[in-house]
Amino acid sequence: RPRLKSKEFIIGGIIGAAFVILIFMTVNFPWFPDIYGWRTNTCSSGTTYISSDSPFAGILAYVGTSKNPLYVAIFYLAPLTILFNIWFWWLVMAALCQVAYAFGYYTNVPQSGGCGRIYGCPSGSIIYQQPFVWQVFVNVGLQAGIIIGYLFVNRHYLADTIRTAMGGQSSLKDIEKNEPFRYRTSLIMCISTMILIGISFMASGMSLASASVTVFITIFYGFCFTRTWGLSGFWASSGFYAAPAFYKWIWPTAPVPITKDWSLSMGFAILPATDDPYNGWNNALLTTMASSRLASLTKTSQKNVFKIAIFVLLITPIFASVAWLNMVYIWGLSRSPQFHGWFWNPVETFSATFVEPMPAMGVWWTQAIIGVITAIVLTYLHARFIWFPFEPIGMLIGLDPWGMLLCLWQVAAVAWILKTLTLRIGGSKAYEEHGLLVAGGLIVGYGLAVLVVGIVGITRFFIPF
Repeated sequence: RPRLKSKEFIIGGIIGAAFVILIFMTVNFPWFPDIYGWRTNTCSSGTTYISSDSPFAGILAYVGTSKNPLYVAIFYLAPLTILFNIWFWWLVMAALCQVAYAFGYYTNVPQSGGCGRIYGCPSGSIIYQQPFVWQVFVNVGLQAGIIIGYLFVNRHYLADTIRTAMGGQSSLKDIEKNEPFRYRTSLIMCISTMILIGISFMASGMSLASASVTVFITIFYGFCFTRTWGLSGFWASSGFYAAPAFYKWIWPTAPVPITKDWSLSMGFAILPATDDPYNGWNNALLTTMASSRLASLTKTSQKNVFKIAIFVLLITPIFASVAWLNMVYIWGLSRSPQFHGWFWNPVETFSATFVEPMPAMGVWWTQAIIGVITAIVLTYLHARFIWFPFEPIGMLIGLDPWGMLLCLWQVAAVAWILKTLTLRIGGSKAYEEHGLLVAGGLIVGYGLAVLVVGIVGITRFFIPF
């Protein structure tokens, strides 16, 4: 309570709320002065993207400038090592792109705008093209290496978990008492759920092979989502555009004619199975992990948290489906978000032309293997030697295509500088009693302001003022 009343927390809250209110006024009222330059080349994330006529267009990896203070506040809470690796590896990647450009690669990228340099057509993007194929190196290779490295470093703990689940003696007996269920029950639930999900995929028209791959990639990307989000406040890496790589052994190219199996597999792989958590299935994983963590901090029953999570996860799809069907019957399918306005059109998303260049152009297995080896080596060295400054989590966030689009390397660098200065000048006491409160206050003020202006915006939509 004293911290919530501190001047540092209040100052941070005012900064966060003021930013949101300022943007709300700029977006909704044309007469309001554009103090923050929000109306000029600005994405909704708060990134001012560059155009092809920009003097910085020659820097291939540069997509724009982030001006959202929320990202800085969140990253200020992250470990310094991760922050350092985010901006350091982005600079390495940017330098390598310039070298490749000098040798004749990426010739169309300078003509691309900010977003186009990442998610634009393959010929104008740095993540699809040779020689580095960054999307494959990061979203397939690095991620696989992080998972393998994590399992290796924690192999003894995992063995104890399995031993406990099998009824053997281990050091986790006391820890198991605080879990929602016994390890054996959790393991049985996990395996049986994966089998049931695979059966449901097959019942919808997918083959055993494609259904198995879809279950695998959901877990594959969900693992790193949770791992990176828990350590940094940002999830990575997205399988958007990269996950189709795992189906290449089934379909090297799109079948002719397109089959229901292929269409469902690509649709799931591109969006709900591996895309950002708030746009897919893994949202449930992150939210339940967060709830479990809060329960451990507040001495709340983990079983109650699990019961509430299961209840919400069961009723939400039912209510959402009923609401969507009702909306379609009232306004028509053509007016639904999937077919009207700026949104993912399922017909285009599942087309062979759209999916064919995913995950990259040309041969990309080499870059995937290099990514796996890089992550494993960095994981081992960082765990083995305290002084070793490089680790794969920061690299993954810094080189993730969506992270590059948000210019996270910039906000990570700012947060790294601010946190380093705080610790060098005032030590951990200054960080805990001052810096932490300002950053936390900014996040809370930002969130509360979003709630308020959201209600005002909805009201204004129906009752213009």
